[in-house]
Amino acid sequence: MIIIVKLEYHGRAYCGWQRQIGQTTVQEVIEVSLSKLLKRTIDITGCGRTDTGVHAINYIAHFEGKQEDIIALNRKSINSILPKDISVQNLYFCNGPFHSRFDAISRKYIYKLHTQKTSFNNDTSCFNERFASYNQTEFETLSNLLLIQNNFKSFAKLHSSVENFNCKVQQVIWIQKDDKNWEFHIAANRFLRGMVRLLVGTYFNLGTNKISIDQIKFDLENKAQITKAWSVPAHGLILVNVEYPQSISDLWVEIN
Repeated sequence: MIIIVKLEYHGRAYCGWQRQIGQTTVQEVIEVSLSKLLKRTIDITGCGRTDTGVHAINYIAHFEGKQEDIIALNRKSINSILPKDISVQNLYFCNGPFHSRFDAISRKYIYKLHTQKTSFNNDTSCFNERFASYNQTEFETLSNLLLIQNNFKSFAKLHSSVENFNCKVQQVIWIQKDDKNWEFHIAANRFLRGMVRLLVGTYFNLGTNKISIDQIKFDLENKAQITKAWSVPAHGLILVNVEYPQSISDLWVEIN
């Protein structure tokens, strides 16, 4: 039996999702809490990495469960153990095969920014007072370019051990929420580590004429590191959704 955990977390205090020796990570905190509740060692697998400081809602993870876990597990019991910046939203069991990472067909991120100083939301939105003055006429051109790309080596972190750079972007759009707040929405079947923050930085560089569409095309065609690579701050980035084939998600049964 597979137990599926849907959770959200504020990433400020964590070195990302994935367990790391000597670092506090979301995966480690979840595993310790579940192990305490179920009175055995629990190893949990997440739908993917998030970098240090990145947040998530609707994050999906799973672990090998037992029949008695359905009785022992509920949101109230696990949330009473977890710190306030991690919360379980739903619990499910699945009698069929399921893998939270490999079965995912889409992941969506939002990068939030605000252009006027505020006393609120500074840890989940990036302050960029110059954004409104950016030349955004070519933003749509870049977005359309990303939609037809297959290889995103140009937006991979340097010295990464990743060998597969193929990603299929399914949606990419900038949305103005009001006169002071903007969001960058992007969905794909998979993302490279650090890819979204490098993409946002490239939009910023395009808006300030530090890079041209032609240069971006050249870098992509030659699979070269993007010119003037800029990884924007992590705290504005949120993993907001992970999708699975309906034939798989239909097998999930919610645990009350």
